[in-house]
Amino acid sequence: MAGLAYSLDHGNNRMMHVMDHRRCTLGRKDWTAPLHGILPLADQQGQARWRRPSAGLLDAEAAWRDLARRGPSARPCLVLGYVTHASLSSLLQHVRPLQCGIVDHDPQALANLRLHLHLEPQPMTVTLHSWQGQGIALPAGSQAAVVSLGYFHQQPDVAGFLSEALRVLVPGGVLYLRDFMRPAEDAQLAHLLADASLSHDAERRAEWEEVLHQAYTLEEVRSWAEAFGFYGDVVQATSDHHWTWSMKKP
Repeated sequence: MAGLAYSLDHGNNRMMHVMDHRRCTLGRKDWTAPLHGILPLADQQGQARWRRPSAGLLDAEAAWRDLARRGPSARPCLVLGYVTHASLSSLLQHVRPLQCGIVDHDPQALANLRLHLHLEPQPMTVTLHSWQGQGIALPAGSQAAVVSLGYFHQQPDVAGFLSEALRVLVPGGVLYLRDFMRPAEDAQLAHLLADASLSHDAERRAEWEEVLHQAYTLEEVRSWAEAFGFYGDVVQATSDHHWTWSMKKP
């Protein structure tokens, strides 16, 4: 249930306290990582390339079905980051928005989507927007749903990310964020990593370990919800390794 004290005030003392607390206590976080911390790998020539966490690890199909039940179909929808052609097709199939905007900071990802959309046109308008940590080039209150999977933990400016997501969302619109969840206890984290070592190949295990160490705990994400004036329980654990923030904007 959303609270009524909704605010975009970056000077809010409580919000600044949360931001300062995170910068002081979460030393594992690299706030200056290139490309918002997308995971580096070496290619066959030894050059750095960038890997994104698999949407499958976030149960993307289930997320789109859940979103569709919340009613934003036949209305504008904005997706923030980490959208592959396959996940976009699944989203459009389940949610069927009137139009869909995609925001991403990776120009190669946008170029790939543009190519796929050219080869396989969609029945609704799909627009692509570059995100460089500044404002999203969309009017306030223009989107019936703002959706993001696996993008939250990569943000060096969480307050700015949330402010923009809420700014473009129409009152009554659906905010639907899902991301990886780091267990609060080291023993739980070790258990998840041990499971991954049994069920994934070496590359996927490395990806999984990096993501879980970068991710936020459930209580940390709830503290961000509270800093924006919402009840913390708008964020729920939806598996042992991801959380979902789902609410309607007051």
